[in-house]
Amino acid sequence: EGFRCVGFKWTRGQSTIVLDHVSREVETTKIVLRRRNRVKTYVSAEIAQLTRQWEVYHQQELVQPRPRVVIDEAKLVQHIRENERYYSDLIGVLDTSHQPWMELVYEDLFENNVQQQLLQFLQVAPQKLDAASVKQNPTDLRESIANFSELSRRLAGSDLEAELHELE
Repeated sequence: EGFRCVGFKWTRGQSTIVLDHVSREVETTKIVLRRRNRVKTYVSAEIAQLTRQWEVYHQQELVQPRPRVVIDEAKLVQHIRENERYYSDLIGVLDTSHQPWMELVYEDLFENNVQQQLLQFLQVAPQKLDAASVKQNPTDLRESIANFSELSRRLAGSDLEAELHELE
């Protein structure tokens, strides 16, 4: 049985030649997916580097126990800036070329109304969607960050403080 839509995932740091070509291809519909929580984005990337697992589809394949990472504040801020620049550049190309694209927030993907908006954008009949990949890391960053207390003190009063403590 065929599929109405076929897609692929692209992340910052992969081949810029391919990204440049695909981002300018006006006949391909784009979905720009990013996480709202910038601290979790960085922690997930650090854990993926350690485990060499960026995507897992079967629970038994997930590296256990999950590693805890030491987060360097300067590297965290640098990662956030690089992501902001990446998304800004990508959205700039999509906007100026007047092609179809939709921005989604990862944390909202499990909401039925967001899923149905996505299906409508892709011109696919409404249906129930299930995640194919496995959630890899704990929601509470205290379980993933080895120097959580220190980082919490360093980020106190910053725009990242709430993201560090978020339990969504």
